[in-house]
Amino acid sequence: MAYLKFNKAELVNLEYSLKRELLATNRAGGYSNTTIVCCNTRKYHGLFAVPVGKFGGHRHMLLSTADETLIQQGKPFNLGIHCYGNVYEPRGHKYIVDFEMSPIPAITYRVGGMLFRKEMLFVPKSEQLLIRYTLLENASTSTILQIKPFLSFRSIHALTKANPQADTHFTKVANGAGYRLYSGFPMLYLQFSKPCEYVHSPDWYHDVVYTEEYRRGFDCTEDLLVPGFFEMPVRKGESIILSASTRL
Repeated sequence: MAYLKFNKAELVNLEYSLKRELLATNRAGGYSNTTIVCCNTRKYHGLFAVPVGKFGGHRHMLLSTADETLIQQGKPFNLGIHCYGNVYEPRGHKYIVDFEMSPIPAITYRVGGMLFRKEMLFVPKSEQLLIRYTLLENASTSTILQIKPFLSFRSIHALTKANPQADTHFTKVANGAGYRLYSGFPMLYLQFSKPCEYVHSPDWYHDVVYTEEYRRGFDCTEDLLVPGFFEMPVRKGESIILSASTRL
């Protein structure tokens, strides 16, 4: 039984849904915090923030967000959502049909004949975030899941800009990749529960706007590095787990 539930009409209404947030912690200083449609509206929003010992133990955001795309017959359906100025792109929230907390957050998307669920868990006492993706229904015999991470590697109280100092290389690990944009930070390892294809194509996404910071009159614009993307087939009834962690 869900502790908290929102319906489709509430979720697709951004004036309503962007004011509702979810927060998960690992009880050791790390946290994941965003809105119920996974659009970050504050500079301390993000999927994976942890204390960094070399910076006085202050919390730093490593992984801002991750865009999921479902691909069928060559046609992509991007479930992500970002604000650029006064434009939201992509508009993945339009596919959300259900959000519930029971007790972990679970977001359900309907895309054509597909029903797709995302569940998130910050592992207690560990610097590890687990995201489980499940294809509940599928009208096609072939579906590809693509994951595109947005990296920040900065203090939760600051914003980052595109810069040549960022190390855009990656370390190959089992079913994933590791990144460290700047010295002093821990590695961020993104790994999946099944083999995947990784395409490394680093690119900066410019001028992501955090609307709550803008409303309060603070600096509100950030550039985020997308190092590449992961792809893997997903079958009806199959669950794929993404682990974001500072340890292998």
